[in-house]
Amino acid sequence: MQNPELISVIMPAYNAGKFIKQSIESVLNQTYGNWELIIVDDGSADNTKDIISDFVKNDARIKYIYQENGKQGKARNNGMLHSKGNLIAFLDADDLWMPHFLEKQLSLLLKNQVDLVFSSMVKFIENPTKIISTITFENKMYYGTDAIKAFLKDNLISITTALARKEAILKAGSFKESKELQFAEDYDLWLRMLLNDAKFVGNSEILAYYRVHQMQSSKLAEKRYFQVLLIILHLPFTENLKKQKEEALSLWIRRCLKFSKNLDKKKLRKLTGFIPSVYARNIGMLASYILPSTLLKKTIHKLSYHT
Repeated sequence: MQNPELISVIMPAYNAGKFIKQSIESVLNQTYGNWELIIVDDGSADNTKDIISDFVKNDARIKYIYQENGKQGKARNNGMLHSKGNLIAFLDADDLWMPHFLEKQLSLLLKNQVDLVFSSMVKFIENPTKIISTITFENKMYYGTDAIKAFLKDNLISITTALARKEAILKAGSFKESKELQFAEDYDLWLRMLLNDAKFVGNSEILAYYRVHQMQSSKLAEKRYFQVLLIILHLPFTENLKKQKEEALSLWIRRCLKFSKNLDKKKLRKLTGFIPSVYARNIGMLASYILPSTLLKKTIHKLSYHT
């Protein structure tokens, strides 16, 4: 490839000493070599800095930035602020790429002239041979209203598999840095990019490993559901997407009820506030002061179907 594109790899790291060495090595092992790795230490209190320092000494492409703890959105924005490439890839400090990840994702992005590509991946525990599930996608373009509808139903992109044009990320406003959104800040960005006419392409090939472990923030699923609801509620949808927005709110309410384990009265009342129908929402609010939690969950589930 003549005049190959510089890819800036952004890696937020918070107390990542247990896994970050493997993640950095998966970047070093890429078949595509024109990259820079910007590691943003998000206020770690373990040996994260020491591990990174060894790599920085041996490879000029690896850069270390320290910031006071500000969560993932701030760390990723900080990394992009210091990046030199026009293309951005994101790798969390506990995940891994297959050796051809950058090469194949770049080829797909350039071939289709899109703003972002993402790929299929596997989830694993302990090491990549212990696969617990596989998440696959078809080779498909996502653009316009149809893409927004698809993404309202689910976050199709694991950030570890994304390669995007920096310009498209900046046009959408980059990552939100509010701590209220720091378990779904990537989902928020994908939706805003699509609302800004960005084009995505999914890659059916498995190119990344997503690590499942107790230390990761993704175990806080309940918070993520509330944050997704907040994101959908406040995004500036056009009138023709109003119905899809209401259906998405209803869908995520039911998911929250199904998969969250510790929904007390206060949280259930908060969840009721996302019911699209004003009439149903008012009934739910009244019920939240009268019914016990078990019955209130059933009531909210039923009311969520009213749009």
